[in-house]
Order: sequence, then C-alpha cells, then structure tokens
Amino acid sequence: YLDTELIVNLVYRNKAIYSQKHFQKTDFAEFIYGEDIEKYSINRFSFNESTTNATTIIVSICQPDTAMCYTIKVILNHDGRIEQIDLEEYGN
Repeated sequence: YLDTELIVNLVYRNKAIYSQKHFQKTDFAEFIYGEDIEKYSINRFSFNESTTNATTIIVSICQPDTAMCYTIKVILNHDGRIEQIDLEEYGN
C-alpha cells in the first residue's frame, strides 16, 4: 500500500511555528480501525482557515481505489499544540 506523508512548514508573523512537521497515517491511528491502518494512506489535504491563534487543515486518509475515507480536521495552534477532530464523527 502507498505510504505518503504530509510535511508542514508554518510561519506566523515571521515566527516559525512548525518547521518540517511530518504527519504520517499513524498520526491519525485513533480514527482508523486497528489493523486496517496499513490499508490507508494520506490521500489529500487542504488549508481550511487561518486565524490569529491557529491554522486549520483538512486531511483525508483513504484506502486507495475505494470510497473508504476518513476526514480529519487538524488544528495547528500557534502555541505549538496540535488538535485533531474526526469530521465524520462530529458532523462538521
């Protein structure tokens, strides 16, 4: 199975918040059923919004050649904290 990663560089007001922050599918393991994670890969991502406190991206983790996907909102707080929300579970 394809194994991709997402690499984020985030600068806010000339200050590096994240430099080469790597996200792999295993970073989202809490949202994917146990042993199934090996069948998934990071399929796509998009920037959702940026505020004075955080930048939000949407990450899709999918099984290739199927409609099986998880959509995760990743909140990159400018204080260094990272939050993840399963959009399917919360209906966002």
